[in-house]
Amino acid sequence: MSRPLLGFITGSMLVAGCGGGDAVSPGTGTLQITTVTTGAPPDPDGYRVSIDGGEERPLGIQATLVVDAVTPGAHSVLLSELSPECTVAGENPRTLNVTAGSTSETTFSISCTPLTPLTGRLEITSATIGSAPDADGYIVQVSELLEQLVGPNELVTLELAAGEQTLLLSGLAPGCVVSGENPRVVTLMPGSLTQTTFLVSCPGSAAGQLAFTTDRDGNDEIYLVNADGTGLRRLTTLPAADLQATWAPDGSKLAFTSNRGGHYSIYVMDANGENVIDLSQGSDDFLPAWSPDGSKIAFVRNEGRIETGWEIFIMDADGGNQVNLTKNPDLAAAPEWSPDGTRLLFESDRDFDVNPEELGFEIFAMKADGTGIVNLTNNDANDEFPSWSPDGRRIAFQTDRVGNLEIFLMDPSGANSVNLTKHPARDLGAAWSPDGARIAFSSDRYRGPGREDLLVMAPDGTGVIRLTAGDGSARFAAWRP
Repeated sequence: MSRPLLGFITGSMLVAGCGGGDAVSPGTGTLQITTVTTGAPPDPDGYRVSIDGGEERPLGIQATLVVDAVTPGAHSVLLSELSPECTVAGENPRTLNVTAGSTSETTFSISCTPLTPLTGRLEITSATIGSAPDADGYIVQVSELLEQLVGPNELVTLELAAGEQTLLLSGLAPGCVVSGENPRVVTLMPGSLTQTTFLVSCPGSAAGQLAFTTDRDGNDEIYLVNADGTGLRRLTTLPAADLQATWAPDGSKLAFTSNRGGHYSIYVMDANGENVIDLSQGSDDFLPAWSPDGSKIAFVRNEGRIETGWEIFIMDADGGNQVNLTKNPDLAAAPEWSPDGTRLLFESDRDFDVNPEELGFEIFAMKADGTGIVNLTNNDANDEFPSWSPDGRRIAFQTDRVGNLEIFLMDPSGANSVNLTKHPARDLGAAWSPDGARIAFSSDRYRGPGREDLLVMAPDGTGVIRLTAGDGSARFAAWRP
């Protein structure tokens, strides 16, 4: 038995009501198939129609196809080759019953709507160091389709199609170079934010200065260095240990830890190392952190309990009104103010007693009065030394959760953590620059364990620059405001 319709179906296409069909063979019927397309843009090359899976015939977007000599019975009609923007109302394929001597009609109603492309947001930050930056900024070319102007130190946000995008920074002044890949490929996820930073070095001394601790002279001392590694200068000169410096918000003073009085205390000195004042007055204190408004200093005090006596305190900038915020038998250390001064981050092992599976330090947040303590990290690794970005949107910290110390970023809620350094060496002690465009940290990747250098990178982990080298180690970086 032959397949229905094969060998004897004939037909013609009638567009917009024109024409007519061949004579109907005795004992057969006719199919009339019409398309009505609405919306914009319509499918420009029309569609294809097939009957019972047979030969595909072209059919326009507003057209009628008449097929004569169709055997009576049920027949399947399929409309195909629609653009992704177009959809058919009703069944497709659909069944038509043909009766001898009559015409069976159907209309495919097609609606076309432009698709909204899946997009993601891309934040591009330019960060320029050097005394002769490119004054008119740069051009970021996105996948050879879009050009965006960006200043020498600026953040721009673009809405782009999801997927891979190639970025090229151009328009640099003579002598300026980009650290890291240029061009570089970033991958945007639909509905998500992707960030990248172009770190540009231009001639001259660096814009920015850091204080840090180094034992290059035999004991811990506080030094200054420019953000391009030039201008190394020693601030403290005593045989005692001076370390852990932090800047006052106006950059005029430094708070630091020293044992020059026989035990570790919090001291304050001018930015040139002069006018040193002991704020602790006999207490065993360390790791100071100046509040954003300059009125308070948070610090760690050893209350005398062996391995459990560390508490977070705050005091006035002159040493008065010292208050214990944590009041917990477990360790608490490394206080860090939020940019608005309303909260403090710190590290603690207090959840070890609550959850025995958590064996290390976690990062916590609390209000500036010590209430509302929340565990942000909640894992069995050591998460330590948190550093809040100047815009309050990200927290950098050191962790051994991948087996060795790395610098990670996370949201203020503790979510969306990402490894920035991804290096087999020890990377530790992250510190944000005042403009949020750079992160300083210490690493032994160049000289081996116990001999850390001071490095700077962009907030996406690219553009690493080595600032210090030589004897000793460099730790506890702090950017001058």
